[in-house]
Amino acid sequence: TYVGTALSPALPADPDKCTVYGWIVDAQGNIQASVPVKFSLMETDVFTNTGKLVRKEDEIATTDAAGYFEIQLFRSAKLSPVGAKYKVTIPAIGFGREVTIPDQSSVNLKSL
Repeated sequence: TYVGTALSPALPADPDKCTVYGWIVDAQGNIQASVPVKFSLMETDVFTNTGKLVRKEDEIATTDAAGYFEIQLFRSAKLSPVGAKYKVTIPAIGFGREVTIPDQSSVNLKSL
């Protein structure tokens, strides 16, 4: 029998953002602690739907001892150009791909 606690990622204070979370493991299933998870906007000159310029710097989260991370990012539907994508890279495991952040309060990176 296994007993656990349901995960409840932090809800973003900004309603235009989504908490992206997940656990990072390597190909053998080993937990990756203290690993940076980097998100970079793919577009230049990205604005929120209220006209505010979004900074272009990378957003970086670092995994904890269990390989878990959380980061709050703008929902792609709330950005202009609409559907602006992020590139997520995790060099420690050789991972990189483009993702669209959904219009919801939280999402597991694995489902993107």
